[in-house]
Amino acid sequence: MLKKRDMSSLQGKMATSSFKVLFLLIALCSSASAQRTAVTSARWIPGTLEIHHIYVGQGDSVLVISPTGKTLLYDLGERDWPLHENADLVAAYVEQVTGKKELDYFVISHYHQDHVGNSKVTESGARYEGGMFRLFKSRALKIHKVIDRGFEPIVPRVPIALKYKEFVESPEGRKLVNRETARLGRGQIDLGEPIVVDVVAVNGKTIIDGREVQVLPEAELKADPPPSENDFSVCLKITWNDFEYFIGGDLSGEDYVSQYGYKYHDIETRVAEAVGNVEVYRVSHHGSDHSSNPKFVEVLDPEVSVVSAGTANRFGHPRQSVIDRLLETGDLFITAREGGASSPQFKRSVEGGTVVIRVFNSGYNYEVSITRSYRSYSDEQEARHLDQQLDYEQQQVRYEEAQGRRPPDEEEDGSKSGDVKAQPEGNNNVQVTDGEATTKNGFPRIRVKDRARLEQYIGKKVYVWGKVTSTFTPASNKVKFLNIDTENLEESFTVVIFNKDWPNFYETPGIGDPCKFYANKWIEVGGIVTRYEPRSPNEQKSNEKSKKLNITVSAPHQIEVLPFRQGK
Repeated sequence: MLKKRDMSSLQGKMATSSFKVLFLLIALCSSASAQRTAVTSARWIPGTLEIHHIYVGQGDSVLVISPTGKTLLYDLGERDWPLHENADLVAAYVEQVTGKKELDYFVISHYHQDHVGNSKVTESGARYEGGMFRLFKSRALKIHKVIDRGFEPIVPRVPIALKYKEFVESPEGRKLVNRETARLGRGQIDLGEPIVVDVVAVNGKTIIDGREVQVLPEAELKADPPPSENDFSVCLKITWNDFEYFIGGDLSGEDYVSQYGYKYHDIETRVAEAVGNVEVYRVSHHGSDHSSNPKFVEVLDPEVSVVSAGTANRFGHPRQSVIDRLLETGDLFITAREGGASSPQFKRSVEGGTVVIRVFNSGYNYEVSITRSYRSYSDEQEARHLDQQLDYEQQQVRYEEAQGRRPPDEEEDGSKSGDVKAQPEGNNNVQVTDGEATTKNGFPRIRVKDRARLEQYIGKKVYVWGKVTSTFTPASNKVKFLNIDTENLEESFTVVIFNKDWPNFYETPGIGDPCKFYANKWIEVGGIVTRYEPRSPNEQKSNEKSKKLNITVSAPHQIEVLPFRQGK
């Protein structure tokens, strides 16, 4: 028989054991929940080039996915230490967007915490790993090749460079990291045809007409104050036919002595000669006024610029002078969320989280975060400044339509706008079958009911037409849905409309649901056909292809209402 003292002891042990079991169950459930948490709804569309400027606060991380599915991650910064949240976020983002836990390339632009993270030991002896250090050691992603700027030189006051060098040269690092020093020119990075990747600058050097040019004078390497680590950034130019994209870390664009004991040097001006005109510019140094100098922006002349900056960051990035300069050439997208660094004074700038560039139609068209569509221009067209002229005309049309002074031209077939470039040129003849056109602007034109044919064009630009059979506007009012030729919602075809300018009829009585305008009407719309794969958190990944297809547009005027079709 147990004594009271023994019984009390046993009850205490049982309570402790129960608490441990309960704590373990909670931990396991939390872990499982974390693994299932979706960090993005984006999915790569095969056959497209996608460039994801992931929102990581005041830092940088850009995922590039080629049309063949090859991947490149450019930087993985953390906002501060001891933080590793961005390393975990980006690893999950890569897996969810690509469906794989691996990267073909990881490019490290330079050794600053907001681009690569950090590794530190606290006074208590605990070690914190963030950014690339956590990504390597956690093995969350299999990385086939790492490309960095090397270790010549390592400038003073950049301890992360020494930590990284020590790690990759250690036995553990040699097993985990297959690294190379970036080499100027083409061929080191292979994202598969037809994508071309050029290393256009590294360690203060660039390449012009096949010749290496030392931009940062050798004498400056040993000067006091020493060069900024930014001056050594690895810069890439990514090309797909007429589409050209530049990303350059924190590349410097002025000669300036910082109060923190280093000196910026104008590397940009000579690098601009190597880069030339581009469609999209990932803005260097988060929009700092030490980068994106007037000459550099003038030469690149981007139609779209993307700034990666943290909301309400203490640096005031992006700076207004840089914003004004970039808006003179095209549109500006900022990852800082609403209420942060960006404000209404940014005019045409768009803000709010991850910015995705999706390039399609063999590089001749691209869209930005679903909200805006553009066409690419050849070097010959850019030399004649046709991109500038057409961009101005587009802006004028947008402004007049927004003011209600110019309704969308129902006669315009889109062939002259920035939204469409038929490929190949000269193939704009409309073919007609049974009274209906089967091509438009060089793209297929397909009735939605012809599912077998439509499914052959997933990931490609087409025009579709049919009768609106149902509509839906959720309470959030941020998106609208039009189902075409859909009797069974499990096999639906949906036009998804993202447009924040439509009135919120839930909050404004008497407005009425704008979606209802399209009910039972015949419509036509052009865009990329995508496959929608709904999946609950507990559902296992299935190889069975969903029968739901959609096209996403950003404005109602992209939808053309057709005349009534009798008996169709």
